[in-house]
Amino acid sequence: QGETYMGSVRIENEGDFAQLAGYGTISGDLEIKGDGVTTLDQLACLQTVRGTLTIFGNGALENVLGLSNVTSVRGGLSVSDNGVLTDTWGLDRIQSVGQNLTMNDNAMLEGIQLDAVASIGASLVVRFNDELTSISMGSLRSVGDRFDIVNNPKLCKSQVTRIGDGLDQFPPGGGSDEGNKE
Repeated sequence: QGETYMGSVRIENEGDFAQLAGYGTISGDLEIKGDGVTTLDQLACLQTVRGTLTIFGNGALENVLGLSNVTSVRGGLSVSDNGVLTDTWGLDRIQSVGQNLTMNDNAMLEGIQLDAVASIGASLVVRFNDELTSISMGSLRSVGDRFDIVNNPKLCKSQVTRIGDGLDQFPPGGGSDEGNKE
């Protein structure tokens, strides 16, 4: 499991990774933001984020494979505004997200692979991913509030329906699949 890093960490460039070397858990939030980040390979030991994991505004980050050992995010998981990210392989071992799971405005994102996620504590929001054609969340059984997979023009509504049909019950806050491909 490795040691626990006490506190939150913001990574804006390759040099910022050194503070997390060898840690298996972060007690706070992990924010990965900025064009100075091109790979997440230095996070290969990380297994748990007790706060929120945010991957935002990374214009040069092509993949998130360095996070492939993460199995738990107790806060939220947000992957937004990453200009060249094409898929979410690397997040596919996460089993639960304690708060919101959001994937918004990723210009080149073609596929979301989150097959291990069984529960989301609050809302599932996937929107404005212009190139998104596939979403796989085969283990998802519970969403605490809302289920909104909207305005992804290349994503077929049948894929959204398949995810919704797998839930034990429809979220109390409702949901939408508007703006996806018929």
